[in-house]
Amino acid sequence: MTSLPTRAPALAGLAALIAAVLAVSAGNALSKDPTPAPSAPRAAVLAGADATASDIAEATTTAYRDGATRIVVRNTGGLQEAQAQAAALAAEGHTVVVPAGPQARSAVAQAAASELPGASDW
Repeated sequence: MTSLPTRAPALAGLAALIAAVLAVSAGNALSKDPTPAPSAPRAAVLAGADATASDIAEATTTAYRDGATRIVVRNTGGLQEAQAQAAALAAEGHTVVVPAGPQARSAVAQAAASELPGASDW
């Protein structure tokens, strides 16, 4: 028959082993990064000088449908300004740019076809 004093160190060792296993498991669980929530896309509407109010309204609706919660609207005075604004929007990191009007469509298509970082995803 085993005496009580010889069981106490065995139980203490077993308790220490269980505590170590639980600590390692908890540490592994805490060290795993949760998947970050996707952020809303940075959206802009690029309106050319030839865009009508209904073109701008339709482009804004499209941007909201793409998941944007905040939209920047840039009005331009002509084709060259629309091209410059499209490049600026790409440089600012907008992930969604919706054109309003023929001039803006041309500028956005040109920016998307270029090697501007970010614009290739439009």
